[in-house]
Amino acid sequence: NDASRFNDLTQWYTTTNVTSMAKAKYIKLYLSRLYLGYVVSGGTTYPSKVVYSDLPNGSPIATTWNDSLNYIDVDTDNGDTIMGLEVNASVLLIFKKNNLYYYDTNQLYQIPGAPGTVSQRSVKNIQGHTLYLHTTGIWDYSGGQATLISRKIQDIIEGISSKFLSSTNAFVSGDHYYLYVGNVQNTRTGLTISNCLLDYNIAFQNICWRSLNNNPTAWMAYPDDRALLTYNDPNTTYNDANTTYNSVAPSPDKIYFGTDTGQVFQFNTGNSMPGTDVPFDIPFQIQTKDYYLDYPAFWKLMQKVILFPNFAGKGLVLQAKLDDNDWITLKDSHKEPGVYIFPSGARCQRVRFRIIESSQSGQYAFEGLDIYFSATGLVR
Repeated sequence: NDASRFNDLTQWYTTTNVTSMAKAKYIKLYLSRLYLGYVVSGGTTYPSKVVYSDLPNGSPIATTWNDSLNYIDVDTDNGDTIMGLEVNASVLLIFKKNNLYYYDTNQLYQIPGAPGTVSQRSVKNIQGHTLYLHTTGIWDYSGGQATLISRKIQDIIEGISSKFLSSTNAFVSGDHYYLYVGNVQNTRTGLTISNCLLDYNIAFQNICWRSLNNNPTAWMAYPDDRALLTYNDPNTTYNDANTTYNSVAPSPDKIYFGTDTGQVFQFNTGNSMPGTDVPFDIPFQIQTKDYYLDYPAFWKLMQKVILFPNFAGKGLVLQAKLDDNDWITLKDSHKEPGVYIFPSGARCQRVRFRIIESSQSGQYAFEGLDIYFSATGLVR
């Protein structure tokens, strides 16, 4: 309900750059102008309007506003409301809940077949792609069209609480788009996950999830500028709020998140979990899809599996689920690293695997697995 404000790194103002500026839920910088979505102007709320500033001008440079001229009406009669803004390449993306548009400074276009988003904070750019959450799943806009990329985890998508959809939040680090979706409970499948964080790797186009101990509400990438930064101007004293840090960090930014209890944590650091007296192991589990092994109509006599983790993989437990039977634990050969043996006579049409580990070892990843079997005849 407060008026729009401007900060010059010393204090807040309701004039200078924000004089006559509308109030809004969403704001984005696009090609030297500020764009506002879902605005309140002249005491009236416009849930399907975008207004934008004049080009910066004057000396010193200032931003001015004229809402009567600089605005875009976005399908005001379709019963949908603006849910967020983002920039992709040279266009401004305007998200409604069930529709997605782009604006190129001349014309507004609706993207056919593309839904909007349920949360502005789920919208993130990564390597030329804009990823975001809709009720139907995670979508990827990369110019011209949007693609649903979360079909493999549809059971999780269906289990996200409708009350939490607008609170989902995301961040990007390297090749990874992380999306926090809260508690997952799919009554149809029985799947439950506490404090679920989804992890989509855009390089490998795969997705996995983890359960957090906390409930994040906001994320931030932050360079540790206490050391290890190389400044390219040795004559500048970096002790003034108006002096920018013109430097290069030798390592990726550290990721922090704030929680609903007012605490701040660093993400993905350390190899153990804090305990009352001593740290304890971090449990890990990953489950694969079903493998039909190229012969859906044939029985397969299972022999062995070779895992390829990016380290020695000490203490790993490999389990298999043959068709709809219970999970069985495969025998570690101990003779060859990463080789696990099926029980004699293990037969199935399809198989999936579950890898379990709990330790205070360093982080690792799995690069793949080889499955050895023989086809034994048609299923009748």
